[in-house]
Amino acid sequence: MSEIIEFRNIADEITIRESDGVAIVSIRAAGRLAGRGENALREHFKGAQVKQGKLTEMLAAKGFYGAQVSRFSENGIPDQALGVILKYYAYKAGRWCTEQAEHACDQFLDMGIRATCYAAKGLVEVKSTSSGPVSLELPSAEKAKLAIEIVREAFADLEFGNSPQQSNSLKAGILLSTAQEACPELAASLLPAQKFLAATNTVDAEDVVWLTPTSLGKRLGISAVKVNRLLKEMGLQISNQKPAKGEPSYLPTERGKNYSSMTLASGKDGDMTTYQHLKWSERVLELFGDVAA
Repeated sequence: MSEIIEFRNIADEITIRESDGVAIVSIRAAGRLAGRGENALREHFKGAQVKQGKLTEMLAAKGFYGAQVSRFSENGIPDQALGVILKYYAYKAGRWCTEQAEHACDQFLDMGIRATCYAAKGLVEVKSTSSGPVSLELPSAEKAKLAIEIVREAFADLEFGNSPQQSNSLKAGILLSTAQEACPELAASLLPAQKFLAATNTVDAEDVVWLTPTSLGKRLGISAVKVNRLLKEMGLQISNQKPAKGEPSYLPTERGKNYSSMTLASGKDGDMTTYQHLKWSERVLELFGDVAA
């Protein structure tokens, strides 16, 4: 017997129709999966408009009629029609039944023909379970891409930091953190890029030194808590309501942006989260005057 063909072996001959997500399989690949070759299928399709055989009857029962079936040779075979063809050659074709077609049917028995085609293309991952049907999930890279696109669109019209370059860098850091949260298994791979972005947000052309509220408090002789309270009273920052992990507790106001910078830093001791920190230029010390007394 010839080699058994798996769905993954014909992945290059499967396309996904964008309009409705239907998987389209070439007649050559369908012939290999059926174990009969494409010429046998062409004979069925060619006569679909003028005569009804068992296969064309089965296709019609699933909503695939003569004129449409006759175009399968050129246009490819929709996934549901492929399922009918494989079942025909597995169980209904009499002496023309093939072990290959039966094996192909077994491949999509639990998941369905379309999900099997998607899995062959790498668009979903198959998760086996000890009992019950298998489950399908988006691959890690696809989940990350989806999450990134949602966040990218949400932040498209927003600006951060003190310059367009810094805003782009901060947005990039946010997108990396989004991918990390969506797929924790990618965290180690993303860490070098996160560290690089963090470094780009710690130096400014005019203000090299950026200070945390704790460092400001040491300069002023007060606590970091009082520094944050005074920054709010001076209209330089506002509280960030219910910040997500990695987000700062305070955000700069429009006035505060002239004295502050949102920097990035990676977590410690295995924490892969990228944290945003609101830091302040030394110039902000001039605004405190006697209010810190």
